[in-house]
Amino acid sequence: MTLSRDIRSCDDVDDGLLDEVFAACETPREDVVRLIERMARVAQPGKGAHRIFQVLARLAQCAWLD
Repeated sequence: MTLSRDIRSCDDVDDGLLDEVFAACETPREDVVRLIERMARVAQPGKGAHRIFQVLARLAQCAWLD
């Protein structure tokens, strides 16, 4: 995943970052998986964990999701 910023907490995941990840080339699937894995590594109680639901909501609308 080539992101313009380093994710140090789930609070760092905003709409702009999600737009960047989901718009990536023809294979956003790999970038989304990397984002979720990174979020799992940096997740802390009370520090933006709700952002994972935003990722999952966008996944539900992806045509490439099988």
